[in-house]
Amino acid sequence: MKIRNQRQINVYALFVGLLLICGCEAGNNKTHKQWVGEANDRWHEMRSGMMLQMATQQFETGDLDIAAKTINEAMRIDQKNDGLSLLAGRVSLEKGQLERAYHWFNHTVDLNDKNADAYYYRGVVQQRWKQYDEAELSYKQAYDSQRDNPSYLLALSEMIVQQDRVDEAAELLEGKLVYFDQVAGLRSTLGHIYRLKRDHNEAAWYFEKASMLDPENMKLIEEVAVSQISAKKYSKSIHTLDMLLRNESYKDRTDIKRLLAESYYQSGRYEQSRQAYLDLTRMREVKAGDWVKLGDIAWMKGDLGGSLTAATRVMKMDPERHDGYLLAGMVWQKRGELERALKNFDRAAELAPGDAVPCILRGISLQRTGRTSAAIAAYEEALRRKPRDERALKLLQTLVPTGY
Repeated sequence: MKIRNQRQINVYALFVGLLLICGCEAGNNKTHKQWVGEANDRWHEMRSGMMLQMATQQFETGDLDIAAKTINEAMRIDQKNDGLSLLAGRVSLEKGQLERAYHWFNHTVDLNDKNADAYYYRGVVQQRWKQYDEAELSYKQAYDSQRDNPSYLLALSEMIVQQDRVDEAAELLEGKLVYFDQVAGLRSTLGHIYRLKRDHNEAAWYFEKASMLDPENMKLIEEVAVSQISAKKYSKSIHTLDMLLRNESYKDRTDIKRLLAESYYQSGRYEQSRQAYLDLTRMREVKAGDWVKLGDIAWMKGDLGGSLTAATRVMKMDPERHDGYLLAGMVWQKRGELERALKNFDRAAELAPGDAVPCILRGISLQRTGRTSAAIAAYEEALRRKPRDERALKLLQTLVPTGY
């Protein structure tokens, strides 16, 4: 490397010598000293440019200390090269030296106020310092300096969202959709913005458009699936998730398999959902919620044994979760074993103090055993938890016809 660099320097030195000879013969209006000075300036500019390229390569390969040394040597030759100053800031930023990086980026702006990267990286430092107003201004200056760079626009919109001006960010980006008609990142950012606005249909639409522009980006396809589920577009989410699971890097992702099982469930494809949840229960990453869903499906199919098995698994895996006790109580109530049902409903009501359902089911069991006063108290507790619950109101009115 050193031999090659020395050869390059020797070539440039020869070139400067030729410039001096030609320059001296080219005209009589400049003194020899002026020609020498201008030739030296050109030589310094060329040499610093060559060293900037070298330092950039060192930076990109992660040799930060070597890059910093090369930059320092180049700056001794050419102190007005804004590219060197910018790279010095980036090296400092990569090292986590934010104060030093901030100084270099400001210095770069002083050398060249049209250097968009200097504004952008200064914004990065300010963002890390949580100086969001200042970061927004820096990103805006970067974008104003180079309006055909979508990265600056996206950084600016991120800062606007950070300061809770979501509608303003959406308007800014949507105004540039035609100009940046092939930029997936712009549409992806709009997808996130509309997700924040809880407009899941619009979010899904933008993520789908982003994925069409960048079809190899699996993370984007994942965002599409999540948004489709939030928008209740389960037929679409099933297709998207199935496509994800065919990808080698996603085929073992249990969270994606769980989303597919839920999509089957929500779309009424219960047998496929049951099989998907059964597959999940055989995996190390099984969750109590997987058994809850299996219990729900078994209950809908009238499979009391399957429901009780699922409820027992839930209670064992997560004793503080009310779903298992509630489902077990429902099975025992259906079988006519009301005392066992009451025991489970009591525990479910204790674990879910804001849920009216355990109290309602408890009241039904009490009513069937002839304990009317206790049943009334259970229905009243249900209404305390959920004042407008129609089922609790109707059941209570059968026991206390007036006053409710």
